[in-house]
Amino acid sequence: MYGCKPGIVPKSVTPVRFQVVSLMQEKKVAQPRLLELDLRGDRCPMPLLKAKRALNGMASGQKLRVLATDPGSVRDFALFAEQSGNRLLHSNEQDGVYSYLLRKA
Repeated sequence: MYGCKPGIVPKSVTPVRFQVVSLMQEKKVAQPRLLELDLRGDRCPMPLLKAKRALNGMASGQKLRVLATDPGSVRDFALFAEQSGNRLLHSNEQDGVYSYLLRKA
């Protein structure tokens, strides 16, 4: 910081407090129709847990594409879609990468 030592605030600078406000709170912002999560390298149960967290923050009808390398995710995503009411629109494996397309209920 411009020649200042860390932790030392020049006397001429007044500390300012910021309040973080989501854009969603200030005005309605259009959410993207398709969100993507690249979870390659994550091991069970992380791909499913991260996908569930993402879906929880999405609007009904939005789509989520997930890329994973965990072979157990095939069973996990099929069961999750069946039990949660979200639709598994597409599931594919190519060169060890599993791709899932889900639609939020």
